[in-house]
Amino acid sequence: RQYPPPLHGHIRGTFNVAQWDCAVQQRWWILPLWILRTEHPRVMAKVLKVVLVLWGCGAVCTASVIDRRSVVGRHNLRFRNSAPVTLNQSTMENVLTVGNGELGFTVDLTGLQSLNTSYKLPGFPLFTQSNWGWHSPDPAVYGVPQLFNTDGTLNYRYENVTVSSLDPRRPGNRSVPYQFDCANYNDPALCNYLHMFPARTNLGQLSFVLPKPKAPPTPAPTLMECTGLGNWCNSGDTSCRHSKRSSGHGVISVIKAASPVPGPKGCNEIANCTWGSGWHNAPFCVAPNGTIAMRGVTPGKVNMGYFDGSCDRIQWDNEFDRSAWCRQGAAFCDTPSPTRAAGPFKSLELDGVVSSDQHLDLYTGAVSSSFSYADPQASDPTPFTADVTTVVDSDSDTVAVTYTAPVSSGLSVQLAFCNLERSGGSCDWTPYTGDGNGPPTNMSTTVLRSEIQPDGRGGRLDLFRELAFDSYSVSCEYRLVSGPGSIEMQATASNAFSISFGDGPVYGDDLNRTVEVSCAFELNCCVGTTPPQDKMTLAGKPVVAVSDALANAAAMYSAFWEGGAFVDIAGSTDDPDAFELERRTILSLYLMRAQESGSVPPQESALLYNSWTGKHHSEMRYWHQTWMPIWGHPELLARSDEWFIQRLSNASHHAAHQGYKGCRWGKMLGESNPRGFGHGDGTKPLLYWESPNNINPGLVWHQPHVIYMAELEYRAAKNASAKLEVLNRLKDVVLCTAEFLADFPERMNGTGTNGEWLDLGPPLVTASEGDGPAGVWNSPYELTQFNFSLDLANSWLERLGQPRNSDWDEVRKNLAPLPIVTLENGQRTYNRHQNCLPNVFSTEARNCGGGPRSHPALAGALGCLPAGYGVDRDVMNSTLHEILEVWDWAHCWGWDQPMVAMTASRLGQPDTAVSTLLMAAPTNLYLPAGYNHPTTSGMISAYLPGNGGTLIAVGLMAGGWAGSPSREAPGFPASWGVKAEGFTPYF
Repeated sequence: RQYPPPLHGHIRGTFNVAQWDCAVQQRWWILPLWILRTEHPRVMAKVLKVVLVLWGCGAVCTASVIDRRSVVGRHNLRFRNSAPVTLNQSTMENVLTVGNGELGFTVDLTGLQSLNTSYKLPGFPLFTQSNWGWHSPDPAVYGVPQLFNTDGTLNYRYENVTVSSLDPRRPGNRSVPYQFDCANYNDPALCNYLHMFPARTNLGQLSFVLPKPKAPPTPAPTLMECTGLGNWCNSGDTSCRHSKRSSGHGVISVIKAASPVPGPKGCNEIANCTWGSGWHNAPFCVAPNGTIAMRGVTPGKVNMGYFDGSCDRIQWDNEFDRSAWCRQGAAFCDTPSPTRAAGPFKSLELDGVVSSDQHLDLYTGAVSSSFSYADPQASDPTPFTADVTTVVDSDSDTVAVTYTAPVSSGLSVQLAFCNLERSGGSCDWTPYTGDGNGPPTNMSTTVLRSEIQPDGRGGRLDLFRELAFDSYSVSCEYRLVSGPGSIEMQATASNAFSISFGDGPVYGDDLNRTVEVSCAFELNCCVGTTPPQDKMTLAGKPVVAVSDALANAAAMYSAFWEGGAFVDIAGSTDDPDAFELERRTILSLYLMRAQESGSVPPQESALLYNSWTGKHHSEMRYWHQTWMPIWGHPELLARSDEWFIQRLSNASHHAAHQGYKGCRWGKMLGESNPRGFGHGDGTKPLLYWESPNNINPGLVWHQPHVIYMAELEYRAAKNASAKLEVLNRLKDVVLCTAEFLADFPERMNGTGTNGEWLDLGPPLVTASEGDGPAGVWNSPYELTQFNFSLDLANSWLERLGQPRNSDWDEVRKNLAPLPIVTLENGQRTYNRHQNCLPNVFSTEARNCGGGPRSHPALAGALGCLPAGYGVDRDVMNSTLHEILEVWDWAHCWGWDQPMVAMTASRLGQPDTAVSTLLMAAPTNLYLPAGYNHPTTSGMISAYLPGNGGTLIAVGLMAGGWAGSPSREAPGFPASWGVKAEGFTPYF
């Protein structure tokens, strides 16, 4: 009468639903017998109900044999620091990011972004980035008076590349416009602008701040009368300056009363802060001793007046540091930089951190931080400890944080906003000057609503952020959960706001305060086809509570880890390589789910900071996101499919502009605001433009990705109806791209094939980059890609009930053969491309991008792609051997090792695959936080295509591929005993 083990575990509540489903399917022969024999009617009823539901739905699954939570837990991150905490390489690289795929929030060791002056590039800056937060400054600021022509086309002069064709479809010479050699045909200012923008912005910074020590009150003027009562003027407003300066006072002002002001207040007159132009028209009074009395005033804007006499003559009755505003001589008043807390607050400093302990629970997506801090500026720097939990909500772009700290610490939270850098970087804290230096756009932050609840224990702040045409909203709700006092919100600068505490009743522990803050970020206007939203509507939306955000994130990550595919690499072996590969795999899964599973193809540095000004590289989408359907998560890939669907018209116009059929996709792209900049062809919004240089426009290897990533999504669909949905949703993208793939190859003059074969290029830039566009043709990876993708596209036609396109099959038959060379050692290998002389492995290689360096893309023809499309296994085996022997791995990128490992797997060499994935190369380092860290690139500290490549390779090795050995995890060494479940087999 004992329950069968799978059922027993479920009924006791130790199995999840997926395991129960699988247990049922694996025990159909047991269930009828067990149900009849059970003496527990309620249990029998539950089991019958589940069986009937599963039977009716036709549930299909793989039995879960892996304790997934245990495997994930082996790699939870914990970073500890003890005094003195310094900004060494380890501290700077051990940053953690919470996210939901659309928004990423990177934290320092305080759990917020408190130490942003210490954490910066070339390490890891502390940013809040999203897939929708972009900005394109006014082109005129960059010396580009007209970005678009009157018909809406881009105001750009293209290089007309001569294509000499023997093809009967387009015989003779013709000119094809490309965005090569931009500066030779256009104003360099235009080239720079198109290359830099659009750029992603840093949406805001949440940080901890401390109250500044209270200064002793400044004594009021002893005299009761003023010799003059005046108003400050804008420093550039000559019309408001008084022609005569009060003797000895040196104040730029309008004198309102030349004679002494009567009355008991005299120089104690209080200046209010309600004027609309910062300092302009703010009152002051001049005493007979030359003292200028300002009362209750904190400067709020830049260049709103100055005092060119002795700064000692200005008296204040608040804690504002006058040295930040007034200096000897003609010094302008400056808005305090938000990198330092404004107003009565000061930022935390790294040298004040006594110790820290930080933990990322991969299974829930929350970061827990505990840090001790002693104010280095305090006369008695007594340490205090704060405990912080940080998370991003699963369904909204909401950052949620809860913290507990001693009341005596006064620990408060500041929300501050930076501007876009002039060079396209994500964050510049310097003020806008409009003089050609600093940020290109005069940003603004408008308070739409600021409310405190009647009991003083909570409140809400709604802000509207504008950067020229681009705008978004930020809505924060905050609550004092326990501890004494009332909560306060104040603007500490024009773009900074603080949540602090005043006197009030005690709720709970009177020694500590627990505070919750949730800030929701949402686009107002505009990216792509997204229409503008009403700012007041956004301000009225509810903000997700901290407790709900924690629960939502935990549910999202639990579903992610328990759904789809999984692998246990290190559970059955003591080999340290297995543990390290598993560590890279699990951490990569977290990073990609948190930062790269959104609606826009990811940039190279995901949602950390701007690399290549935040643009996504279309050829890298394969490395960023192909793992998703392989690992049983096609729904994640489907999110960014919409980007291609919405931009079909752009891609078709791109191809037609060059004289080709179908759709040609750009390479390095950002998200522009068509409502700010007009239209791309007079009728359709220009949703993106190519970043011009001598590489981007000549690449074609990203075109086939669109097709075979859609194919993997189709194969990973759970049932027939889901597969049909994929077909119908992506058919236009797949078939239009295939039209271009079939039209682009042609019989070229001067390539050595003499019109016998269809050539790829010239012009062509191969996936290896560093060569072309002239003098390059017939690279093995691209030839195989075109062949395979056109075959897939015809399969889609058949699935849609249409006949195969005979023209596409004809192109496949006539594609040039893959270039093969014989090396000095007698080995026959593939070459980088047909015109790489004598071959890519030679020390005297010409027209080969420097020889065996950069991407060894020739291996991808039987790594990323299946057999049967023109690749000879023996030749590829020799090619793999030469790559591993002579390649300059210090000058490549993080997806190269996974690509070569996939080739080794297909060639039946699992040990080589593992050793390649774990190769000791400066481009193949993986930080403790999991990021691929190419130290020799000099450009980027986190390179996520390396992480995605690792997941593709591990997915192929764990789930198998077309023609792989029929054993579990066929790409791994059999001795490791790797367990794998739920994978979609690769091609």
